[in-house]
Formats: sequence, C-alpha cells, structure tokens
Amino acid sequence: MNEKNIVMRILVFSFFLFFSMYYSAQDSRDIIYNMIRNYYNPPASTAQELKEPVDLKEQIEFFINQVNEKRKNNKILYVIGVYEYDSINYDYCFSISYFLNSSEYTTMLTHYFIINDNAVVLRTTSPSIVSIFSTCGIKMIEKEDVDMLINRLTPSYNGKPTVTYEPSGMTYCKNGENIKKTFYPDADDMRREMWLQRNR
Repeated sequence: MNEKNIVMRILVFSFFLFFSMYYSAQDSRDIIYNMIRNYYNPPASTAQELKEPVDLKEQIEFFINQVNEKRKNNKILYVIGVYEYDSINYDYCFSISYFLNSSEYTTMLTHYFIINDNAVVLRTTSPSIVSIFSTCGIKMIEKEDVDMLINRLTPSYNGKPTVTYEPSGMTYCKNGENIKKTFYPDADDMRREMWLQRNR
C-alpha cells in the first residue's frame, strides 16, 4: 500500500469521525433543547384511554376534584356542552369547564345535576343528549332552581364580572367501547382542539 492511499484512508476516516461526532452533538443538543422546552412549556393536555363500562358520573367527578383541589373555592358552576352526538351508535363527545361569575349564567342552560354538592349544568334542548347523563340524576332547570344555581357563583357588579380567571377543561369522547378523556390545564387549548376536530 503506497503512502498516497494511506493518506486518503486517513482523510476519509477523519471525515467520517468528524461527521459522526457532529451529528451526535446535534442529537444531544436537540434532546437537551426538548427537555428544556417541555419543562417551561409542558404539554397542554393529558389524555387517558378508557374502555366501557365506565361510570360517567365518576369521570365527571374526576374533573371536579382536579379543579377543586387547585381552586379551594366553592363559588363555581361546572358546565357541560355536547359537541358531537351519533344517535344511531350512541357515540358522543362533550366538554366540561366552569365559570365563577353570576353574569356568566345564561338561560341557554337547560338541565343540571349535583355531584358531591357541586352543581353541573348542561346546555342542550335535545332529550336524546340529556339521556347521556341519565345515570347522573340529571333534571330540567325549573324557575326555582335558577336562584340556587346563580347563588353558587360570585355576584357580579352592575352586570360585570368581578372574578378574573383562566379555567381548565376536559373533553370526554365515547366511540363504541373506546373512551378518551383529555384534561386541559387551559380551557382555551381545549376549545382550539375541538375547533380543529370539527374543521378537519
């Protein structure tokens, strides 16, 4: 083997070694960057896959407990909105969040139920959708119930909210035997995800 071939092999090996070290360093930097990014910007949601049979009331109570642990405030009204419903396969998706100010109460809220002294209200006029929550002891909101529900909220001043807050939220989707429950520390992320699902 002549000297020229030896030099060429050394050069090729050196280039190979250099690029291996470079890409290895790049991978390390990417790993460190992702660790830092996830620390300061944690994932917006945590999803949990469940299978039927599940206790729907228990799943809603899970969300209520998550919120109550952080807020330590009984001036709160939980609100559910069903945003997907298949009356043939009985599949559905609903979101749950909450509000704190009496000015946020609306006559569009039609039904309610109580879980461990926490009131949960529902926005719908469809008896089929109401039936989803039959195991929760759901009732239609009568005139005498309105004051009871509003009294669970912080009074507003001249119709304006007195409490500022950023609510969390949860979505719950049933598709056959599969159920996906997703908790969102920020309800805006939940609404954004719901909008994207509808517009795919």
